[in-house]
Amino acid sequence: MVRAWMMGLVAVGVSFSTMACTAETDGIDEADDEINAQSATFRSEAELRTVEGKKSVVDAFTQSCQRGTLRATALPYRGGPYTLVYHRCPAKGPKRGAFAVVPGTTESSIRYAEFVADWTAKGYELFILNNRGEGFNARLLSDDPSTAADESQRRHMDSFDDYVSDLDDFVTKVVVPATPNEKRLMLVCHSMGGGICTRYAETRPNNPFKGLMLSAPMQGIKIGFFQRGLASVGGLALSESWVPGGGPYDPKEAFQGNVLTGSENRFALRHYVNQRFPEVQLGSPTYAWVRRAVEATEQIQRDASKITKPMLLLSALSDDIVDPKSHETVCNAMNGAKKTTCTRVPLQAEHEIFIERDEVRTEAFRQMLVFMGKVAPL
Repeated sequence: MVRAWMMGLVAVGVSFSTMACTAETDGIDEADDEINAQSATFRSEAELRTVEGKKSVVDAFTQSCQRGTLRATALPYRGGPYTLVYHRCPAKGPKRGAFAVVPGTTESSIRYAEFVADWTAKGYELFILNNRGEGFNARLLSDDPSTAADESQRRHMDSFDDYVSDLDDFVTKVVVPATPNEKRLMLVCHSMGGGICTRYAETRPNNPFKGLMLSAPMQGIKIGFFQRGLASVGGLALSESWVPGGGPYDPKEAFQGNVLTGSENRFALRHYVNQRFPEVQLGSPTYAWVRRAVEATEQIQRDASKITKPMLLLSALSDDIVDPKSHETVCNAMNGAKKTTCTRVPLQAEHEIFIERDEVRTEAFRQMLVFMGKVAPL
């Protein structure tokens, strides 16, 4: 999520705390043996300081991860078949588990190159889905990325349920057949992907995952009353048009004042990926995207009590895109229903936790390790 309007027209420049995590009673016990075993070897953002460093981690992804395709069950509203692209990245060394990964909006599978490097080195196999209309997939308003940016880079959504259906296809047709008898099969999702995964868990309570690990999930959007009304009205008359102030991907977007991350090197890696793979570039959302995203988050909050699988919810306290208060709503509903547990971990971070400063990112990964040790012991 990159454009300011879709982020809720929020002011930027939120200050950071030097602490990576704010302790709360709903956090995770730090005395788990998984911490000492695995927390010390995550990558440093210093490795991305140079162009060669960025090239190295992306090259490792392209060389080790296998690209696959999947025919989606849900069709675009214009009809005709739709194909989803995903990447499968093998574990290095003894295998400890597998992740199905669902990115946030504007992201592609290759955007997770550094994430892949860290977790495959830990013994995890990763399956990364490109969301419909994004990443390496065909755009919903133009099948040809070579067309004018006004057409190919508009971020559109036909139905939020299509994303959930795509994830179900990915899990049942790709992930599960490739991971028989997997003791530690986890669903890892960021931002819009977190919203997709939450809705998936609500509507498919018997899913095969041991737990969900969500980074700044889109369970509520920071958008004002005026913007909600504009999206609703505009979504009817101008559904395929960019929202006011919207436009194509901006390769000159500066680190200073960004609302995504406090890591300049990881922010620069985003641009490196988009410039090296221009086909993954995506711009601002359409009116329809915003309207349907808002409607989806409202439904997610209403149905959170239906979730039956444990959830780790990494919540960025300085998030200017999704609303951290929605994370409390979802966790409270889950814990109140007593069908499972939701563990919310507040982090002093901006929205992109997985590409944040080292201390934040390492803390998030440590919490993931401890969570897995509790819900899926080996």
